[in-house]
Amino acid sequence: MLVAVVPLPDGEAAPPVCTAYQVRTTGHGSLSTLLRVQSPSWNPVSQRQLDFAVNAIGFARSQGLTYGIASRDRSGPFRHIAHVVTIDNQGRVTDLGPVRKTGPVRLPHSGFLDAYAGAASGNRLYLRDDSTLYALDINPSSPTFLGVLSAVRMRPSWPVEGVDDFAVNEADGQLYGVSSSGPLHGILVRINPSTGAVTKLPTHPELPGWSSYGAVVIDSARNMYALNNNSHGASRVFHISLDGSGATREVAQGPRVVAADGAGCLAAPPSPPPPPPPPKPTPTTPRPTPTTTTTAPPTTTPPVTTEPPPTTAPPPAPPPKPKSKPLPVSDLKKKEVAQTSLTPARKWTMATVIMVMMGAGTAAAAYRNRR
Repeated sequence: MLVAVVPLPDGEAAPPVCTAYQVRTTGHGSLSTLLRVQSPSWNPVSQRQLDFAVNAIGFARSQGLTYGIASRDRSGPFRHIAHVVTIDNQGRVTDLGPVRKTGPVRLPHSGFLDAYAGAASGNRLYLRDDSTLYALDINPSSPTFLGVLSAVRMRPSWPVEGVDDFAVNEADGQLYGVSSSGPLHGILVRINPSTGAVTKLPTHPELPGWSSYGAVVIDSARNMYALNNNSHGASRVFHISLDGSGATREVAQGPRVVAADGAGCLAAPPSPPPPPPPPKPTPTTPRPTPTTTTTAPPTTTPPVTTEPPPTTAPPPAPPPKPKSKPLPVSDLKKKEVAQTSLTPARKWTMATVIMVMMGAGTAAAAYRNRR
């Protein structure tokens, strides 16, 4: 972890926040660790172990990608020619395959396996291999994609042989780095990418010498940040102003590293997409609510009607008695004869009964008297 060691001088405005990628290795032949670091502390915001040993990285702003050179993967070193990789804003690495020979420019004998310094400008990735500056085509739509576009010798060569990283200053399009070739102090140099001309800038005694400056980035305000890998047992970050003031100061330090490279300042990571809106409910036609209105019935005076008194209907007349069918004269005479002949007989019979009863009573009384 890096620790900020020097506060800003009084009255000096804080520089823009710079977010950068750094690739570091802790031992020779080991795989790289990718760190996203941020000024002013330069502490890692995030980090992850890569499946490659990566160096010479540069940020292609128009693509939002960081390009770099890989010398090996988990299966071992690449033979003869290094591979080109990209790192996106989420830290995902893609292997694009080996550097291609697409034109008359010869590849270096190392096949870029010894490329240590890298920086991107437009659709070109600049690489230093020994004292030669190469430009690789990183335009994905170009027919020479991943091919070498140009190679220029850097002169004088002795300062650049100690430059292990550089960055593009957008103000002038030149490459800036710190050479460790000075006997006492680091040397700030400027390189023209078109001609290879190397310019030694005024001495900065604050920069220690004899130690590699492996990671360099430049922000939009022309502030240069250079990581010294190992100075007195620690890695140190130095702020170097490129506005002509020559101000230099140490801003952070941390554990020493064996190898490092930097790219930035990166574009801000995209904000996560907003959550999708909840689905709209299916519109339903609301049922009309019946409106109950209480209307008082109109007050009306019932009409006065004079009804005539009920009339009692007279009971129906009894049906006429059926008239007996008149008997024929002959039957009538027979009936009269029968009535006439039976009447005397009945009379005699009743008289006889009465007499018998009376006689029985007299006889009973006489018997009681004799007793």
